[in-house]
Formats: sequence, C-alpha cells, structure tokens
Amino acid sequence: KLIACDVARSLFHVKKSDFAMWMAAFIGTLCLGPLLGIGVAVLLSLSVVIYESVHPPITVLWRMDGTNSYRPIQHNPGGIFVEGVFIVRIGATMYFANVAYVEETLRTLIADMDAISEVKYLVLDFTPVTTADFSAVEALSDVVENFRERGVQVAFSCVGPRLEGVFERFGLLESLREEWCFTTVHEAVLHCACHSGADLPSLEQELETAVKELETKVSELSLAQDRVERLRRYTSDGSVVTKQPTAKR
Repeated sequence: KLIACDVARSLFHVKKSDFAMWMAAFIGTLCLGPLLGIGVAVLLSLSVVIYESVHPPITVLWRMDGTNSYRPIQHNPGGIFVEGVFIVRIGATMYFANVAYVEETLRTLIADMDAISEVKYLVLDFTPVTTADFSAVEALSDVVENFRERGVQVAFSCVGPRLEGVFERFGLLESLREEWCFTTVHEAVLHCACHSGADLPSLEQELETAVKELETKVSELSLAQDRVERLRRYTSDGSVVTKQPTAKR
C-alpha cells in the first residue's frame, strides 16, 4: 500500500501536528526524494519537540464547586476561585531552556489575576514535574523571593521525591520553610486561607455534608447486606430466618 490514507485520517483526527508532519514527509518525498523527504519530517519533529519542551503548558486551576478537586479553567466550567489564592500547574520538567518562559508566564498570570482580585498566595502544583536542573531551581528560588517582596506568599504542592531531593540539596525547601510544602493542592489552599484569616464556612459545611453523605451510604450498604443475608437464609420450605436488629452505636 503506497499511501496509507487511513493512517492520515487517524492522525488528522487525533493530533493535527502529527498530521502536518506526515504531510511534510509525504510532500517532501514526492518533491525531494525519499531520503530528503524523511529528513525534512525528522527535522520538523525535532522542532516540535524542542518548542513544546521550551514552552511547557502552564495551567490555571480552580476549585470545582462542592468538591476538593482542582481542574484547569479552560476545560472545566463551573469552578470557583478561592479568594486571595491563585493556583498554577507547571506541566513539564523544568530546565535551563524553559525556566525563563515559566517565570515570565507566572508573572503575566499574576498580573492578570491582580486586575480581577488581589493575589496574596500563589500555589504551584508540581504534579507533572519529575525533576529540575540547577538553573531552573535557582530561577525558581528567585521567583519565590521576588513574589515575597511583592507580598505574595508561594506554596509548593505535589512535589515528587526526585524533585524534592533537588529542592532540598539546593536549599530551596529550607528558604521556603516546611510549612509551605504540601502533598495536595487542597491542603495548600486550606493552609493559605487559614493563614490569611479568611472565614471558611463553605468549606467546613461541605466537609460536614460529605461526612453525613458517607455515613448515609454506609448505613444503606449495611441494610442491603442484611437483606442479602436474609435472602440467603431461606429454608427449604420457604420460611425466612429472622435476624435480630443490632443496636446502633
């Protein structure tokens, strides 16, 4: 099969950039020959990889109403911002080539958010970041200090073991202080809100509601298990062995 049209259709449907490189290889092969055509496609592929590496996705998160989950604002309508707290997820490993872009993007996002509501706390979600080189950690340390000077406290969340080791050896965690490092985004947000003295009745009410719902579900499950057990205890003549109800504790 000389031209795999089904592959081209799949590439176009799944990812347009892959389809563009397929077309470049196809046209290059027709015009320049097989070797040069494939060479052009390889160069384009490397260019895309380098561009995406230098420009990692930086995503603004907000809290989904009624939950403790934080999702990107672009794809999840109906979320809410926690007053004074700005949450950003860095979407790739940090190194010398992309650290300037990350730093500039953070400053731009903070400035845009300040125009809507004053940002007092910046929560950085490092879930996708596996490690960072010296240049990136040094720049990140400068970012933390610069934001502190502007009155914005920085908190780290979801820092993996490898990245935590790099931060610790550099001394970033010591300068940041342990109280500003958290295992989840929600923990970081709660700490920031409590640190600012903000009233959190809605969060407490939601926690209470969630606990009550959990207790209700457990009770319903227990009743269902009792019913199943009674059905299994049918005797051969069709009578049911009754089970004395247990007192609730």
